[in-house]
Amino acid sequence: MILIARPHPHLERTLAAIAKAGLSAQAVTVPLSHPQPLAITVPSGAGGLIFTSAFGIHPALPKLPTCCVGEHTAQAAESMGFPVIIIGTSDAESLAQSLTKKRLKPQMFIHAHGDKAAFTWHKTLAQAGHRVVPLLTYKTQPAQHIPLLQANQLRQHPPTHTLLFSVESAKHLAKLLKEANIPPAGTAVAISGAVAKAAKGTWPKVVTASSASLAGVVSRLKKELA
Repeated sequence: MILIARPHPHLERTLAAIAKAGLSAQAVTVPLSHPQPLAITVPSGAGGLIFTSAFGIHPALPKLPTCCVGEHTAQAAESMGFPVIIIGTSDAESLAQSLTKKRLKPQMFIHAHGDKAAFTWHKTLAQAGHRVVPLLTYKTQPAQHIPLLQANQLRQHPPTHTLLFSVESAKHLAKLLKEANIPPAGTAVAISGAVAKAAKGTWPKVVTASSASLAGVVSRLKKELA
């Protein structure tokens, strides 16, 4: 059994990636958090938008030229009518670098984000003459417990592999498992070295994905199951 623990909206995408890879093992999903949209006041003067998460997309935002961190976020933005002009390849820093290569005239961008967002990449755009204004559009509500159905499944069939996508997710899942009296079992497949470090000492075995992406996690999982 494969345990997938992610914020709720990411679970469907992760399951689809596993199915596409031909991994037919039974999977159980545990939502770790739920995004809570906020009322917002949109700053004036922006020439574009930046979404580093699909959760940050807000219907009150103007339909300005939009930059998205990846394909999933871009699809979500386009489905809500935002004109996507740039799509990053891995993370916010790569998106910022892609944007600077476009040689756009210096302008103000609104970075629509959640309460867990990072902002270090803003300096890459500042160095190119742009201004980035953060706008909090949602807050993350952590899950308080593992749903009863999933908890019973995990007790009856301990997972052989657990997929971990962030340091915070690894720590929060460990806390929820402990509170539910479910010992972490099998191998944890971590998306990065930092996540692997956070998981060590909790899971019996920890391995790191071939790249820091969903595809990298699935690839390592496939290797482990071979």
